[in-house]
Amino acid sequence: MTHVAYLSSRLENRLAREEAFLSADSDDPKALHGYATFCRLTPHVGQAGRASDLTDLIRAARSRSQDRRRRNPWGLFTAYFSNAYFGLQQCIQIDAIRRSIEEAEIGRRGWRKYLYLAALIYSLSENVSAPGHFAQYLKPTSPYVYARLQRERRRSIWHSFLENLTLLSSFVTKTPFDHRATCKEWIVVLPAGKGTSREAAGVIYADPPYTADHYSRFYHILNTLVRYDYPGSIGAGRYPEGRSASRFSMASTVTDEFERLTKASAKVGACLIISYSNRGLLDARSILAISRRHFGRVTHRWTSHSHSSQGRHQGETETEGRPRREYLISCTRPL
Repeated sequence: MTHVAYLSSRLENRLAREEAFLSADSDDPKALHGYATFCRLTPHVGQAGRASDLTDLIRAARSRSQDRRRRNPWGLFTAYFSNAYFGLQQCIQIDAIRRSIEEAEIGRRGWRKYLYLAALIYSLSENVSAPGHFAQYLKPTSPYVYARLQRERRRSIWHSFLENLTLLSSFVTKTPFDHRATCKEWIVVLPAGKGTSREAAGVIYADPPYTADHYSRFYHILNTLVRYDYPGSIGAGRYPEGRSASRFSMASTVTDEFERLTKASAKVGACLIISYSNRGLLDARSILAISRRHFGRVTHRWTSHSHSSQGRHQGETETEGRPRREYLISCTRPL
């Protein structure tokens, strides 16, 4: 891990301070205040602050953001997210692993790059200093949170990556099928007319967002990890510029979007399976009515479901008298 040594040597004093804070007594008010200040004053691309040992790396990151022809400093996470979503040492490890993945000799087995990326994605999800998602990060505002951050930021991203790589490698199986993944709007992926070719969809499973929260807030760290494109950094969450917004997440367009989805699915001759929630912007009765305009047979089932508390205490995420339900709506016999 040559790149770890390179970045660490440039940030030696800052890493030593981090280690001291992560080893301190979490009930010590002085240590708590010191670590809160240390994290708050850590400069990053969105807010550089005074000149520091991170200045050169932040400047290089900004230059790469403005001109892709500039040398990649492989310091994106260190320059963007240190002492926020991850500890400083963890960010250095993430950058080093990401560089190794990009520069690895994989030859004809190009799928290995995506296996490595998947393992790193899992590692970030397991070790993020956040309440269960990437929309915001935890700050050391109390001894309880301080102790939690100490536990999470002492974890090795490298060890987690190796464990996840071993686990995911055990699932790799050669098949005769041509599996493909794409990242596009659903309406672009579906063919324009009734499908009769071997590529025509037989069953479409749709799991659209159901709240007014835009999912790009919850996954921007993982998207940035894969793209590694040094985006602009906006707001307290350090979100990239130009985040997408789903029409399923807007009250003014959700009904029309379900209409488009069911109509397009029926048009290509596919069955449609929809996963949704009773906490959604559109109620199940409306979705069933829309679906029956385009399919001859529409059925639905539901089950009780407990969502992640995302760091909150039990009971804070439930609305009294309205338990959570997950719907599965099956649409067959396209009209």
